[in-house]
Amino acid sequence: MGKKSTNPYAALEPGLSAANKKIRLDKQINHDTKTLVEKIVKKITADMKKQSSVFAKLYVRTFGGGSSYEGLKTGQEGDYDIDILLRIPEITKPKLHEDNIPGYVQLQLLNFHKLEQKDPELYKAMNNKFVDEKNFLLTEELKSTFMQSIFDKTRSKYFPGGIVTVKGNKYEVFRISKVRKAGPAFTLTINGVNTKFSVEVDLVPCILLNKSHWPQGGFRANPCPRRGDFFLIPKQPKRDHPHLNRYFRLSFQIQERIIISHRFWMKPTIRIIKCIKKHFNQGVCSYAIKTLCMWELFYGNPELTQETPDLWKKSSSGCFIHMLERYLECLTKETISYFWNKKLNLLDNLSKEQINTYRRQIDELLQSIKQNPTQFAITNYLTF
Repeated sequence: MGKKSTNPYAALEPGLSAANKKIRLDKQINHDTKTLVEKIVKKITADMKKQSSVFAKLYVRTFGGGSSYEGLKTGQEGDYDIDILLRIPEITKPKLHEDNIPGYVQLQLLNFHKLEQKDPELYKAMNNKFVDEKNFLLTEELKSTFMQSIFDKTRSKYFPGGIVTVKGNKYEVFRISKVRKAGPAFTLTINGVNTKFSVEVDLVPCILLNKSHWPQGGFRANPCPRRGDFFLIPKQPKRDHPHLNRYFRLSFQIQERIIISHRFWMKPTIRIIKCIKKHFNQGVCSYAIKTLCMWELFYGNPELTQETPDLWKKSSSGCFIHMLERYLECLTKETISYFWNKKLNLLDNLSKEQINTYRRQIDELLQSIKQNPTQFAITNYLTF
């Protein structure tokens, strides 16, 4: 007789395997879609540089972010996050202020006046559009007065009727059918003119900073010293403050992608819990689920090296149950701490009543699975 499994949840394995195959984006389809999206965005940004010499001076590159690029996307392809990275000239002496609202920073240009001599055109444009009288960058003005204004002019001049033509093996024609503001992004709905291609692309203007500007004041040191760049996203905190428009959210997507890569069952576990969260219509952000797993990795590997703790190697069912229990613990404590700065609680946008409802839902689910751990135990809880 074969050796009996010591994993009490081994019977979940076939169900988890089948679920992940079903909910995960098809690799080839995702690759092909991303390739087309990147070609379209490349065409758009190239024409934005033609439209605005100021944009051309600030523009560095684009960066594909979010779950579609991290391997955490569930369901069908259809939405992609593309960050448009802008770099402020170092002559302005950018300085982060990070001590007032946890997880958010202000960026002040201490020597902004020096830009007036070096590049009067750039100085005038920034001063008029998204730098205030104290030389702080402004979030809403960066998004709307500057970026979206340039995009709207570019669309009108270079894409009449919203038509975008890109060249690959053949010319392909797309239409930007809708543009709307959504949080820090402006979202484009893009359809193929002669194909069934249809996606939504979130274009997010971000300030790109290098390792010399890495935040202090309670922020985690960079665990990936060879990759020191990070971003400021024009997303304001949801609270009252006299200078709310100066606050940017920090983004360490480059480092996070390295941290969660090649971690065995981590990504499948994140995808499953995201689907369960969606099934219950929980208002916890998907980023919080990824954050839980980064914390768990840190507990077993504080240096965040490529050595992966045993938890993530053993079994998908063991990882799933363990992280569902961690999720329940955090809901009970009403806290999921931001990985990069523990002062920020990723649940602080939710009411006590909401959190208590979510806690009860996950507790009941866990009890149900533990009492009857079959391959069908979680099938009814997967929504994507």
